[in-house]
Amino acid sequence: MERNLVKLNSPSLRSQAGLFSEYKYDVKSVEYLEHVKRTDVVNIFDLCSTRATERIFYKTSRVDISLLFWYSFKSICTRKEFDITIKHKAFPSAGGRHSIDVLYITHHNNRWNCFLYDDCAHALCLLDINNRQILNFIHKISSVLDPQFGDIIWFVSQDLKLSSKYENAESLIWRDAGVALGHLAFVAEAIGLNFCPLGITGDNEIRELLCIPESLSPVGGCIVGRKGPYEK
Repeated sequence: MERNLVKLNSPSLRSQAGLFSEYKYDVKSVEYLEHVKRTDVVNIFDLCSTRATERIFYKTSRVDISLLFWYSFKSICTRKEFDITIKHKAFPSAGGRHSIDVLYITHHNNRWNCFLYDDCAHALCLLDINNRQILNFIHKISSVLDPQFGDIIWFVSQDLKLSSKYENAESLIWRDAGVALGHLAFVAEAIGLNFCPLGITGDNEIRELLCIPESLSPVGGCIVGRKGPYEK
């Protein structure tokens, strides 16, 4: 079999970190999520044996999403390094820069909405995108896997966060995305949600949805949902 792999150069620290401007999304409103603490104890070694990809997705609640995002993406603490915010989270990132932005797409209040997760405020920031654009995105994602009643989570890398500190930062971007997706899979399993990663990067689809600049890179996503109907 012929090998046709993309070779990425090995990263190295720049002699001096460069300055950059972080991309700011067009936010319409902010919804602060309630922090819901888990009181039960989940054994991580049991999770390693039981975790499985599932493709049945029922509607989630805001409590589900608050738990999922708190234990997956919430910043535990931050510090400044040359005017750059360095974050500590439950999973590692190159240089502590955590370049991955988390988009959350869900059917809420009788329409599809796209949110940006604020990992410091534990909040959902509603993005200014019309419903038709999101429906077009859902249609394209459905050709890969039908989300049914589930939610879509997508990762977008702010590449300059890493390339301003590292030469040849491309592989770091993909490693950041991979470790975030893997951690999300275990948290979803721990709180009883079904989870399935999607094989596409979503580059064309997300660029059409958000009209983001070239300094941002869509780097994959997943679908999450309850295992059965939500009971109030």
